[in-house]
Amino acid sequence: MRISIPARSANRLAFAFGTIVTVFGGFGCGKGKVVDDWSTHALTAKPQTLRGIAFTVDLPEGLETDALLGGIDMTLAFAQKGALANGIRVSFHREALIAPTTLDEAEKSANALGDRTITKKGPLGKEGFLVVASDGKNSGLFVDSWTAAPDGATIHCVASDTEAAPIANVPGMSAWLEKICSSVNVTGTAPIPPPAAASAAAKP
Repeated sequence: MRISIPARSANRLAFAFGTIVTVFGGFGCGKGKVVDDWSTHALTAKPQTLRGIAFTVDLPEGLETDALLGGIDMTLAFAQKGALANGIRVSFHREALIAPTTLDEAEKSANALGDRTITKKGPLGKEGFLVVASDGKNSGLFVDSWTAAPDGATIHCVASDTEAAPIANVPGMSAWLEKICSSVNVTGTAPIPPPAAASAAAKP
């Protein structure tokens, strides 16, 4: 069974779960875990399809289907291999009626709870938007982008890195996540497979 909920709600769910894991996972630990600097990982253009939309996006190796968000309708979601809740997460959501039409709306969507510090925002391509943010604590980085599709819908890309320990290379990681969501390139339409087939076809 695939659940249908808005993209920002889905990602807030994942982030909230990650926070819980971070808090309880820290009990009884000594030094914080050394965080791998994923900004050094190469990005390669990979084809994807999402509910009738074909697109390419630059992704790193080392991602797998996200166990938290992978069952949500109109969504492709990937996570760092072996990561329960923290780590690298990249997801794509097909939005139509709820897609922002102005930069102000895009910022409000990306920062729905008002708990993020917006570090960059602006137009993306002809009809898209880009919003880059952090949690203000060097432990959470977030990038949202919206790219128009031929059928009138929008691909909403969400790339994030949340860690229990501080992220050492914040500028590099933020720029790396931005490259991912900025690279979404809609190439056309694609057949819409049955829900079960769509889940099996999702590949990072």
